[in-house]
Amino acid sequence: MWAYTFGMGVRLKVPITLLIIFLLVGLIPAGAGAQEGDTPPARTPEDTEALVQKIIAGMSVEQRVGQLFLVTFPGNDTGPNSDIARLIRDYHVGGVVLTPWNGNFTNQNDTAQQVLQLNNDLQTYAFRDLDQPIVLPDGKINPAIASSGVPGLPLFIALNQEGDGLPYSSLINGFTPLPNNLALGATWEPDNARRIGEIVGRELSAVGVNLLLGPSLDVLDNPRPELKGYAGSRTFGGDAFWVSKMGQAYIQGVHRGSAGKLATVAKHFPGQGASDRRPDQEVATVQKPLSALEQVELAPFRAVTEQAPSPDAVTDAMMTSHVRYKGFQENPRQLTPPISLAPELQTIMEGFTTWRDQGGVLISDALGVRALKRYYQAYEPNRFPHRRVAQEAFLAGNDLLFLAEFDKDGIWEQQFANIVDVISYFKQKYEEDLAFRARVDESLARIIRLKLKLYPQLSWQGTQRTADALPETLNHGLDDVTAVARSANTLIYPGVTELADRLPSAPLVSERILIFTDDRPLRECPDCPPQPAIPVTSMEEMILHLYGPEASDQVNPENIDSAGFIELNTLLLQETNPEQVAAEQALSPERITELNGLINGADWIIFNMLDVDRETYPSSVALKRFLDQRADILRDKKLIVFSFNAPYFLSDTEIGKLTAYYGLYSKTEPFIETAVRTLFRELQPVGSLPVSVAGVNYDLPRVLEPDPDRPFPLTLLLPDPETGEPKPLDSEHEVIDLKVGDTIIVQAGPILDHNGHIVPDGTPVEFIFLDQQEGVELPRRQTATVNGMATTQLDIEREGTFHISATAGEGAHAAAALILT
Repeated sequence: MWAYTFGMGVRLKVPITLLIIFLLVGLIPAGAGAQEGDTPPARTPEDTEALVQKIIAGMSVEQRVGQLFLVTFPGNDTGPNSDIARLIRDYHVGGVVLTPWNGNFTNQNDTAQQVLQLNNDLQTYAFRDLDQPIVLPDGKINPAIASSGVPGLPLFIALNQEGDGLPYSSLINGFTPLPNNLALGATWEPDNARRIGEIVGRELSAVGVNLLLGPSLDVLDNPRPELKGYAGSRTFGGDAFWVSKMGQAYIQGVHRGSAGKLATVAKHFPGQGASDRRPDQEVATVQKPLSALEQVELAPFRAVTEQAPSPDAVTDAMMTSHVRYKGFQENPRQLTPPISLAPELQTIMEGFTTWRDQGGVLISDALGVRALKRYYQAYEPNRFPHRRVAQEAFLAGNDLLFLAEFDKDGIWEQQFANIVDVISYFKQKYEEDLAFRARVDESLARIIRLKLKLYPQLSWQGTQRTADALPETLNHGLDDVTAVARSANTLIYPGVTELADRLPSAPLVSERILIFTDDRPLRECPDCPPQPAIPVTSMEEMILHLYGPEASDQVNPENIDSAGFIELNTLLLQETNPEQVAAEQALSPERITELNGLINGADWIIFNMLDVDRETYPSSVALKRFLDQRADILRDKKLIVFSFNAPYFLSDTEIGKLTAYYGLYSKTEPFIETAVRTLFRELQPVGSLPVSVAGVNYDLPRVLEPDPDRPFPLTLLLPDPETGEPKPLDSEHEVIDLKVGDTIIVQAGPILDHNGHIVPDGTPVEFIFLDQQEGVELPRRQTATVNGMATTQLDIEREGTFHISATAGEGAHAAAALILT
């Protein structure tokens, strides 16, 4: 064995790789020893259910109860006496959640190999109890493998991979630099979400991850920039229809990219986009009745369950959120407990019966987060009631309980003791309480069905991954990410015509450029060295790479300088509130003079901003402070802002001081490159804001209404002589023979919104039928769009000439009327 330490308090141990061959008996069905790559015999639903019940019947009480738990653990020591080995081998936990924050791996050097080997080792414990380390003398397999004779089920191995690097992506080094959800939403193209999902599925399954904690299907219909740490970039947007479309496509991509070996966990059910604070820090409240939730928050979850367009668009699981609802059942005074722990969860789940019956799994959010600890302090102020928390989450309807940070003080030894105690408590309840036993077996059946879906043959070999294919699998999605960055790129302010007047050209070689970048410190683990969210010189380096002397020679390196938001904020604070600047953070007089000289001498000042979170990252307000304190020097300078996060943190007054404001949404390198190419006029922004932005009077619901300046076509559909299916006429001049008693179908669309995308499903359309000979209007037909199209039918009851037209929304009309004679 050997060990190394990487700037953290957790010692990382890399165990020797063991080659083990198991003779699987008991729970493993006959013929399951073949490699998982072999195509298993097709099973009917009845066969699957019979197999599930057979597996349950062969399990001990300890094994049944243990499967209900998804745990975290520190470090990556998987030796036989390690805590995680004990939890898997002795307590039969159902899965683990990996994160660099806990030191399970680092994003240094061989990240993929670290994760692959860790997962192989963990899965090994799920299939056999190993009492002693196995020695391989002279390269031969030691036949003396200690075993209890009780094989296990594969582990769920889960992690977050939401894109945009830290803090919401776990795997960064050696993996494709994924965009976040908001960047995908700004493209308004589900195929982009599908392609990114395929990358995630391919890469994660290659290293043995089989449970993706995502995507987030929250609907950000009312952005709240004033909320601390409000992560609006984690959602696909502010409209339920488009979040649904993107979510369906993303889940399809994950399933296709992984060949069905990576399950998805849609979150944060039943939706926390309207929450009034960060739900992981304090239990948030959503003030909406269930009827309103059905229209917005629940719609995307229904779209990937009950209303999914195809089996591969169905999410395997959903994660419940620690959000409270006020007025949930039309009583404005009623306030539910956190819905992940509340009986009201069952009321919501009544609308997801089919998905549940087909094996849909509910997973609680982490049950030890600060928000829940604060909530339970009102009842038990001096301790963390771990048994109560787990039991309430389970009885609320969750199948898998996510036990993370599962103690009062953040001490792993106590967390381990609490996990073991909860499992023992559930075992006792199972043996004594028939109703509890039935609930356990019901959840266990869902868990086993999902594991059978991931590993149809339940073979140990099927869980093992090799490093041979990693070079061909990982970090090959850069072209797709670059395409997303270019499609998402949005001109927020001003309009295209006004921009041409303000910026007649790209920066000239003689002009001075000063770049300020949000360099807030991020860490992947508590003791890891901080790294800037965006490296201070990243845009400068990209400019010189693309347009410097070694490229097109449009930029003189002597005329470009860079600094961070931390320095800028300190500079501005020292001018107005020097007492707020710690002595060790204060800028020297020389640096103050230098920065002021750069600002005064710059022709272009570029700001690369993220979200504004003044409590967690005080320097994030640097741009706001600059626009307030330095307004007197802005008139003769070009001020460009690139937002690499949610775009709604600037006010209308602040935006009015800018020359141009662009939305890029994500901060990985392809988005930095896209911003630079946009600055130098090589690219034109083609994306559209996916959320409302008050600062530019951009109201998303209004924008998504039918655009009266975009007329839509009307098409006549007639039954195909061979299939009977409706089909459009081959041309507008085609002669058709209609007679009294016939039925025709009229289709309107595609109907487009103000951004040129199809309108959301449910947009009302009215068809107008006029008998021109009689001068009589027939009863109008009201219908709604599906995928941008609306259809209705007309029964021909008499001879005559009929004029057919249609309107959508408040003024959009058909491009031309149909006249039938």
